[in-house]
Amino acid sequence: MVLVPIGAVMLSFGPRNLVRSWQLSIAGAHYANQLGGASKAFGVAQGFWRLTTWRSYLMVAALLIYLVFQRWPRVGRVLLATVPVALWLAAQRPMLWASGYVQFYAFMTPYLYLFIPREKRETGAKLLIWIWAPAMIAGVMTAYTSAAGFVSSAVGFAPALIASGLFLAWALEAVGTPAAPPPGSATPPSPSEEDEAGLPPVAGRTAGVPWLALAVLIVIVGVTVAFQFRFQQRDVPYSQLTSRFDSGPWWGIKVMPKRRQLLDAFAADLRAQARPDDKLLVMYEGPGYYLYWSGGIAANTYWLSSDASGNLTPATITYYRLHRIVPTLVVHIMPTAGMTNAELQAASGGLDYPPTLVRPMYAFLRRPADDSTAQVLARLPRR
Repeated sequence: MVLVPIGAVMLSFGPRNLVRSWQLSIAGAHYANQLGGASKAFGVAQGFWRLTTWRSYLMVAALLIYLVFQRWPRVGRVLLATVPVALWLAAQRPMLWASGYVQFYAFMTPYLYLFIPREKRETGAKLLIWIWAPAMIAGVMTAYTSAAGFVSSAVGFAPALIASGLFLAWALEAVGTPAAPPPGSATPPSPSEEDEAGLPPVAGRTAGVPWLALAVLIVIVGVTVAFQFRFQQRDVPYSQLTSRFDSGPWWGIKVMPKRRQLLDAFAADLRAQARPDDKLLVMYEGPGYYLYWSGGIAANTYWLSSDASGNLTPATITYYRLHRIVPTLVVHIMPTAGMTNAELQAASGGLDYPPTLVRPMYAFLRRPADDSTAQVLARLPRR
């Protein structure tokens, strides 16, 4: 029943627009390497390997904790209280941060299973099969089909965090719980595995720490929240966002001071360069700049990208030819230091527009007055 209203909404856009959207999506997927292939699979595997070896000493620590657990189970389980620290350290990798925290915690699920009490092993095995394994498949598929590769795998791995948290809680709850007698045994158990830690039997049975599991899980939630405030958009931490816009389309948004200066200067330059009948194109990957523009736009997508040679993509060129339009004013977002006007014109994505205003981080280019739409379309690359 859910598909009926969704289908109605989609059909309301018209079959032609749906086909165009599909073609654009496929073209973008090819360009962004989202459709996979052997090289993509190798890249994803390489990313996972770099993640797991990023903090190799954590692997050594995990092995030592397990060896301690084999000899002194209670002490080994107590050492699992350091998991939040391990998660924090594992995720301190550029371009990962919160994503790396999720991946590492998801990978820990089978390891944490080794520490849960014997009576919970059967239930734990079911969680590994029905939650953790499907989450691993979902994470790998997300990484394989995402332009960001293994970084995006955290989306699919998320359900595995439930199993990791549950296994960690079970292991920590067992710190102060006496071992259950073997099934079918009519005699009291011998000293429990907690007693084998070198503690007197009474202490092993009465000195429980029922708050330990809750405390550790709360700290993990704290790590999660902390990462959200350390999340880096294009490698910029929140602490560097100190300049707030007090007007315009970005009103109330905090950015770095140099970004604020850049956007303020761009807004002033756009007002000076614009004409009432202009159709604007911003290239490449600068959708936020359109917010300063209220006129016509000549683009098939706000998030415009280039092909491998630096020209407009086939999807954009096809859009221009289909609708018989071309931009009259172009903003090319790029470092312009050392570039001549001829070089900037050659870098206009195949439009061959000359620059009219050049700034350090962008250049304005305009279609010559004697160039017709047909002439511009004719010189665009054909595929």
